[in-house]
Amino acid sequence: MEIKDYKLALHSDIQAQELQAVKALSSIVTSEAVDALLEGLEGDAYGAIAQETFSAIVSALTHLDKERLTNKLCNMYRKLSAMHAKKPAIIRALGNLGGTEAISILREALSDKDSNIVWHAKDALKKLGQAQ
Repeated sequence: MEIKDYKLALHSDIQAQELQAVKALSSIVTSEAVDALLEGLEGDAYGAIAQETFSAIVSALTHLDKERLTNKLCNMYRKLSAMHAKKPAIIRALGNLGGTEAISILREALSDKDSNIVWHAKDALKKLGQAQ
């Protein structure tokens, strides 16, 4: 299969196909494969992505290109609506990644209207030694 085929599989309705695509792309280790994984974080046309697929992509990219992953997650977080389902997962991922940009987003999240987001942001900052 080619990278474009794996990119399509990342938007499948079948999670097993998505996870296989993540595994395959992470083993290719090219900038094109990393780009495909970064795009996969966006999910389908409606922004939907299974939590397990999202976590698998984050895990793969943590090993392949942590800096671009952090940047992508921060940009995604800024664009999401207030109650978007991806926000807690992004906050948790940023708490594992760390770095200046991630800490900035986590601090912003402390003023979120959603108490769940605030809780995850506090937990992430504590994990990073940046407790408020």
